[in-house]
Amino acid sequence: MLGRTCSPFQPRHLRLAASALIAKDSGGERSGLVMDPARQRSGEDDADFFRRLEIVEGVDAYFIILPSRAKLLGTIFEGGMLVRDFHYGRAPSLTLFVERPLIAADGRGGFEFVARGKRTRYLRSLVGRAHHVQIWETVEELLASILDRADADP
Repeated sequence: MLGRTCSPFQPRHLRLAASALIAKDSGGERSGLVMDPARQRSGEDDADFFRRLEIVEGVDAYFIILPSRAKLLGTIFEGGMLVRDFHYGRAPSLTLFVERPLIAADGRGGFEFVARGKRTRYLRSLVGRAHHVQIWETVEELLASILDRADADP
């Protein structure tokens, strides 16, 4: 699931592995969903694709993985859609898994994005609404954290 080697890995490989582990560990009671471009309909833009998957799949919890090497623009957009949901009274369960080079504890019980040049300032609202923020350093640590959170009550 992580490609030929665990390092270097592609962020998509992490998401696919996490999705497979959630389904396997829960005995099929929970499933992970990755925005697979192959499932996107002709003429459907990314926002409509994201929303359709939410509705069709009955998504009630979001696990967002932010590897330090990821291109964050898509995640920022999807996060903005989730923040907007909060504005409209919907409160989805939201867990963020952020790789250590991107984020640090801020000393006030919260988190601050420390990576520069990745437009992370737009993720502050998302972190503020997350039910859980998990910092990870290794792929193995990330996958173990995902399984722990998948087993937790929403």
